[in-house]
Amino acid sequence: MFPAAWRLWGDLVPKTVDVLKEQLNAAGVGKNQNLFSTINIGGTAISATSPEDTLELAAGTNVTLSADPVTKTISIGATGGGGVGIRVLFDGMVDYTTLGVQLVSESPGYWFSKAGMPIARRGLTSSAINGILYAVGGYNGSYLSTNEAYDPATNTWTTKNNMPTARGYLASSAVSGILYAVGGYNGSHLSINEAYDPVTNTWVAKASVPTARGGLTSSVIGDILYVIGGGVGAYDTFLSVNEAYDPTTNTWAAKTSMPTARGKLTSSVVGGILYAVGGYLGSNTQTAVNEAYDPVTNTWTTKASMPTARYGLASSVIDDIIYAVGGCYESFGNEGNFNVNEAYSSITNTWTAKANIPITVGNTCSSVINNTLYLTGGSQLQYHINTNFAYRQECSFSLFSGVGPAVITAAKIDTGKLLVDTGAGNVTTLTSVDVPVPCVNASVEYRWDGSQQRIVVIG
Repeated sequence: MFPAAWRLWGDLVPKTVDVLKEQLNAAGVGKNQNLFSTINIGGTAISATSPEDTLELAAGTNVTLSADPVTKTISIGATGGGGVGIRVLFDGMVDYTTLGVQLVSESPGYWFSKAGMPIARRGLTSSAINGILYAVGGYNGSYLSTNEAYDPATNTWTTKNNMPTARGYLASSAVSGILYAVGGYNGSHLSINEAYDPVTNTWVAKASVPTARGGLTSSVIGDILYVIGGGVGAYDTFLSVNEAYDPTTNTWAAKTSMPTARGKLTSSVVGGILYAVGGYLGSNTQTAVNEAYDPVTNTWTTKASMPTARYGLASSVIDDIIYAVGGCYESFGNEGNFNVNEAYSSITNTWTAKANIPITVGNTCSSVINNTLYLTGGSQLQYHINTNFAYRQECSFSLFSGVGPAVITAAKIDTGKLLVDTGAGNVTTLTSVDVPVPCVNASVEYRWDGSQQRIVVIG
């Protein structure tokens, strides 16, 4: 991401960048007039004092730009449009020396292959706490109590103390640094609620969820854990139940049930609203339904369905966008898997196809650390897998901050690493730079943005 600049993502042609730069120059905005404290977009002013403000425009929006170097204001006119959203992210003071305003086509994102889990399994769950991913439970011919921790900084796994109760198809969420593993199946549908403290590496039994079930989902809003849906019996009876757990009082409360009963669904939270997505309805039927729960009003609202109906999928949130990844389908008793990655914007209530997972996978789990989604474990047909893939919205690297564009004379990808020639005849292997899976044979270009050398992998 370019520092100290505005960026717009959306359905815009690349030449828009040049058009905007020409308009900036025409408006008398030069490199000596580089601090713009306000941007006005479609009549809405967003100030530099609110560095995380966002605004969504619609794809196809006509964008015009003017800049006033006296008032230090850039104005973007926005008219027309419809469909997929264009998101405007304010990332600090606007500085024309760092491109000022940049409009680029929305990236489909990129997948990176990471170190696999020590134990292959399906029907597991994961939660992230303080930059570490904990992959818990699952099934690989036996129901597991396994607890393995992944550190993205070192790309390594560490075995932790096992859960007291072996189980698969459970749910987990983290509240105040504690992981709560709820429900699941180990030959019987379970109501167990066990809490893991990664600081002490210990587990403690907590109040059981009132409704025993497997294939459920959980999410956290305001330090309250909401446990939703699931199945009982021989996974031929599915539930719409919604039960809320307060860790402070160690008590459960019944909440308004989902409109659609289902199991093996997923859920994520954006803006204090829980979105329950996908799932299995029984009788060889998977669903694409997307229902939103507001805990303030204790009500559900039906939202735009996913493009791809599936169950056993995972979902996580990056920059207020829900990414629904992987999943299963069943047809006449035969299960298959998807590699799809579909992104949901709650602001526009629309879905967008993103870069497919490198493999098909279902009965999987995901968590986000530092704006990177980690998709861990799962199944491919009857096989249990230990794969670990990382998804990022961008595939770019910033290097050599503060030096000029002539420093890097060539860059290429070789054997999964980014190689950079500094022009002195020495090629340096940047061992800390990942090359995304689809980009191993991609081209590389480098760009100078006025303050930072930027390597961009072009898929």
